[in-house]
Amino acid sequence: YEGNFEDFISIYTNRTHNNNDFMNPYECSTLYFYAETLEDCLDENLVIPATYENKPVLEIGEYSFRDRTDIKSVVIPQSVKVVKSGAFYDCSNLEKIVFWNNSKLEEIQYDAFAKTKIQSITIPKSVKVIGMYAFSYCENLASITIPENITHIGGAAFSKNSCG
Repeated sequence: YEGNFEDFISIYTNRTHNNNDFMNPYECSTLYFYAETLEDCLDENLVIPATYENKPVLEIGEYSFRDRTDIKSVVIPQSVKVVKSGAFYDCSNLEKIVFWNNSKLEEIQYDAFAKTKIQSITIPKSVKVIGMYAFSYCENLASITIPENITHIGGAAFSKNSCG
């Protein structure tokens, strides 16, 4: 994506920061979308929008959906480049992650999908970095497909799961 900082969106929910200590979006290089609308209308199948107010969604913010027990599946659009640390951490009923075809995802950060119930994962070919503990404690995870062009897999990225 080529454009100004203000031309894209990061998905954050009102659970993003502990103790309601929200960062001021005007102090950041990204326009943060605090997704009260997503929070209010979530069901068990979460579909992250590719755009919001005609701006592409490029990130899923840190701890955005942490501890959500109601999410069973998530669809991540082509536009998302980064799944930030802990974005789906301890979503204890999350079983399925779907990436759009031709995903532009480049990085899955620390603890992004840790402590979920996913059974298999196919990492998009565009991903270069998988952070530490990204898929750790996914006890049902029995199948992992990793593209050849990965440049970094953090320590214990896939620890404590059925694969080893």
